[in-house]
Amino acid sequence: MDTKEKQPNAQKWTKEIVERYLDEIENEAREGTAPFLGQALKKRGLRRHVWSYWKRSFADDEDMLERMMGIDSLFELKVFEMGLYRQLDSKIAIRTLRFVYKWGKGKREW
Repeated sequence: MDTKEKQPNAQKWTKEIVERYLDEIENEAREGTAPFLGQALKKRGLRRHVWSYWKRSFADDEDMLERMMGIDSLFELKVFEMGLYRQLDSKIAIRTLRFVYKWGKGKREW
C-alpha cells in the first residue's frame, strides 16, 4: 500500500484501506516482537498521528473502534509481559503502562 501518494485524507483512508492496515498491525501485535504501536505503524510507513486520525474518522463505526481498542490492548499486554519477563527494561515498561495506558491512576476509562 503506497501512502506517499498525495490524496485528500477522505480518499486516502477509506474503510477498506484502514482495515488492511489494521489486519497487518493486529498480526504484528500478536506475532511480532515490537512492544509498541508506534513501531508497528512505522514499519508500515505510517506516523503515530494516523492512529488518532483513524479513531476520529471512524468514530461512528463501533466495529472499527472496537477493533482498534483491541489492538491497543494487545500492545498493552505485550508491554506488560515483556516487562514481567525482563525482555523490556522494567522502568520503560512501568512508565509506558503508567503514562500511555493510565495504569495506577485510579478508575480506568473504557
